[in-house]
Amino acid sequence: MAVKKCMIQGLVLSESSHDSIREINKRVTNMKLLSALYGSSAIYQIFFKNTFATATYNISTADWETFARGATSIPVITRKIIKNEALMHFTSKTGKELKFWQCVYESL
Repeated sequence: MAVKKCMIQGLVLSESSHDSIREINKRVTNMKLLSALYGSSAIYQIFFKNTFATATYNISTADWETFARGATSIPVITRKIIKNEALMHFTSKTGKELKFWQCVYESL
């Protein structure tokens, strides 16, 4: 999936997706990468900005493009961990939530 096809409006994430996002946040934070990432604003937008109390997300194509550029500065092992986390959702998600995880995977 090309990044340009990753615009998602009205995304509602399941608890398992929220758990995965928390895990990604923990791993990225533990590796102290956020301050060094060129695309940290996009990572913030996609993974941190919306609180779990928020029911829906709107993620623009520009957010994904910036995320993809910033991901190049993430060490390969961290990208692999995040990709594996996204891949786990491919068989259990549908609709916009599946598209979200596909966009995460393809942007890395």
